[in-house]
Amino acid sequence: LNLSGADDLYAAQFNNLILAGDVPGAAKVAAESPKGLLRTPATIMRFQQVPPVAGQPQPVFQYFSVLLEKGKLNHLESVELAKPVIQQGRAQMLEKWLGEGKLEMSEELGD
Repeated sequence: LNLSGADDLYAAQFNNLILAGDVPGAAKVAAESPKGLLRTPATIMRFQQVPPVAGQPQPVFQYFSVLLEKGKLNHLESVELAKPVIQQGRAQMLEKWLGEGKLEMSEELGD
């Protein structure tokens, strides 16, 4: 849908899905937004603020999971994913994603 004016529609759809608690739907909309429109620090923060549902991965991990299925994470996404993964002692996951070319290498990520 790369139509002019579609940006507002994607943002509105994303906001509606987040407010409705549809994390997978919101993640899909953000991941598929034209030109990475919704792949921003604000979007990551929105997912971080959504209360987790018992028995499901944290909302921000659901978002990153959808992005990883679609392709490569950008610099900010890579760093924001790495922080909690390392805190959980799951560095092997980062090594796997790096080996698959799914994360954007940076000095910050190396730290």
